[in-house]
Amino acid sequence: FGRRRPWLAGLWLGAASLARLPVGLAAPVVLGLVVRGSPLKPRRAAAFALGFGAFVALGLFYNWLRFQSPLEAGYGLLPSAQARQVTAGLFDLRYLPRNLWMTLFQPPLLIERFPYVVPTAHGLGLFFASPALLLAFRAPRGPLTWASIIAVAMIAVPSLLYGLGVHNLQFGPRYTLDYL
Repeated sequence: FGRRRPWLAGLWLGAASLARLPVGLAAPVVLGLVVRGSPLKPRRAAAFALGFGAFVALGLFYNWLRFQSPLEAGYGLLPSAQARQVTAGLFDLRYLPRNLWMTLFQPPLLIERFPYVVPTAHGLGLFFASPALLLAFRAPRGPLTWASIIAVAMIAVPSLLYGLGVHNLQFGPRYTLDYL
């Protein structure tokens, strides 16, 4: 359904990007899938870009209405208490080790009374909260699988570099629905 309608693939990805901004980072991967193997690559790329661009333009206009700046999505307006928590800026490579650990591997706490296993105040890593995700490592390694892995990595980057962390008193890691 998307193979014959690249504009629709762009439209859906653009709509998803308005809901969660990092999803738009998958656009190059989706574009690559849309034009792959087609003799009409420029035409298909333009159709995808029109669909995606419609929602990008809508998002920029919406930001301009809200914040008088098309590029301000609200992150620059954090309350001062939150802003003081980030010592190296809102997004920085220094946050990557902590956020990667918390997103994937943060174990639960073991306690001596029922229920014996509880999430930490920072939640649980994906492999503890959803152990069935380990089955993804058994997926066949075709072009679509590799494209999906690249898209997941691109979408995950902002949350892994985010200074306010990926957890906040919840069961599993935050922001993972962006790429799962």
